[in-house]
Amino acid sequence: MSASPAGAGTRAGQRGAAAALLGCAYLLASRRVVRVDAAHGRTRGRAAAGALCAGAGPALLVAQRLASGGARWQPPPSAAGRTLLSGYVLAGALLEEVLWRAPLILLDGRTGDRALAGWAVLSGAGFLALHLRRDGARSLPVHLTTTTSWTASALLARQLRWPVLAHAGYNLAAISLRDRGTDRS
Repeated sequence: MSASPAGAGTRAGQRGAAAALLGCAYLLASRRVVRVDAAHGRTRGRAAAGALCAGAGPALLVAQRLASGGARWQPPPSAAGRTLLSGYVLAGALLEEVLWRAPLILLDGRTGDRALAGWAVLSGAGFLALHLRRDGARSLPVHLTTTTSWTASALLARQLRWPVLAHAGYNLAAISLRDRGTDRS
């Protein structure tokens, strides 16, 4: 029995998302990413790792959906509609990231590693609970992937820039990707 190309693409996407999340977990646990730039007092590796983690999971989810052949890109047709949609998803992403991930940044350095890990788990659980209530249990893999990516990014980079941008981009893609055969007029 041969597997369908769509099934192979889905499995490859799932494996890719798992590899990206494991890579983020490794970077988060590794102390090798922290190189302090003495001239500016910043960590260079953490910002790059934060950007990578923020976008890895969501990008793989979108690529998996497109590779399955069941979706097409259909943003609003007018410039005003695209502008309103962009503002809407950016504001929503900013609000959610401030709610779920800003406390992690504020607590970093003020609490021990175990307390911070506990807050990260509680933050992710809250994000999952609210999204699963709205979207149903079938959305668990998607929301687990995104919350893990964005939480790891916030902890690595110690800022919300990358999680907000990745969250807004993912929500824009989730709204603009339509199943083939459906027409939005």
